[in-house]
Amino acid sequence: MFNWLVNSGLFVVLEAATLVLKGGDPKLGGDAGYFNWKTQPKFATFAANFFLDMDLQQQFEAAVADSKALSERPSNETLLQLYSLYKQATEGDVNGEAPNMFDFVAKAKYEAWSALKGTSQDAAKEQYISLVNKLKN
Repeated sequence: MFNWLVNSGLFVVLEAATLVLKGGDPKLGGDAGYFNWKTQPKFATFAANFFLDMDLQQQFEAAVADSKALSERPSNETLLQLYSLYKQATEGDVNGEAPNMFDFVAKAKYEAWSALKGTSQDAAKEQYISLVNKLKN
């Protein structure tokens, strides 16, 4: 596992967090030592969440790419759902004022995104991935 961490570049993240947890770089007067998963459970949780989030982000990015290469154009309702989930996943809750009521497309997009208010960005990513997977099949 250590070789995988070094080769993937994640060792830098783990090493930096270890230095913070242990008190700094020994070269700079800190007392950083080797990391011990048993004595640093909070960091173990952080690392596990980091890897899971990274995996979800990669899946989301792949789903975004897949959504642009669907064999058939989805219905307008489905496109609106994809749009709102994408916005919630990337930006969080809707912000700004609602568009002019005569701009029907912008108003529909705003209302669809607004309906997802309170949905976490990770949950929106999962829903987006699920929807794209349904559309691919």
